Amino acid sequence: MGADDFYGTVQLEGEPASNETAAETTRAVLTTLAERITGVEAEDLAAELPDEVGDALTNVDPDEAEEFSREEFLNRVEERADVDDPLAAARAVAAALGEHASDAELANAREQLPGEFETVLEPGVGIAAGVFYDIIAERGGPESRDEARTATAAVLETLAERLAGGEARDLATYVPGDLDVPLKDAEGDPPGFGVDEFVARVADRAGVDDDAAAEYTRAVTDAVGEAASGAEFENAVSQLPGEYGTVFRSPDAANGE
Repeated sequence: MGADDFYGTVQLEGEPASNETAAETTRAVLTTLAERITGVEAEDLAAELPDEVGDALTNVDPDEAEEFSREEFLNRVEERADVDDPLAAARAVAAALGEHASDAELANAREQLPGEFETVLEPGVGIAAGVFYDIIAERGGPESRDEARTATAAVLETLAERLAGGEARDLATYVPGDLDVPLKDAEGDPPGFGVDEFVARVADRAGVDDDAAAEYTRAVTDAVGEAASGAEFENAVSQLPGEYGTVFRSPDAANGE
């Protein structure tokens, strides 16, 4: 497979407008990755990629890896590629790496990164909107697609008000289509309201009673949990007090495991 195939995967996963944009995004992510892992590992990974793609890994030759944070990684990607969502960009390139490099080589590279990078360099599990709505219906939410969309908007708008902005935006990467807009737009420090207020806000937005709103919340968050990586979903849920366990379930619990 050549460079165009790699960039095609980046486009499919991250929806950049053109091959040129996908190439720029790829260079930004891989150059930053090369600064964070050892030169030897960067060269080993580059050897499994098309030459044009791998060059971004070998043009940086640090004697030792720089020890910068996840936040700094994303800042560097944003500056180099001029992208609005560096996390989505990193995951799009990670998805392409997953198709073009061996599992063993990717594992070697990831072993050099601290745990906070898990949600950066792993492509989102991701599911299509239709599958997302099917999960909502299976878990007790509305069966109509229009009603499921309304329920999703109500729950995610409320969730965006309750989570810290950065965590909400990270979770947005896994939500299909434009359903992610409320989470992407989240910003600042959230007010600390309880689960009853959460359900009441969902009820008001969806035009249903509190019992139905609680069912909607369980169904929609189950769907998000299915779409998101386990780590990302757990990071989000960990921001909420224990009482939220009545409407936020782990993916295993939602599946009855």
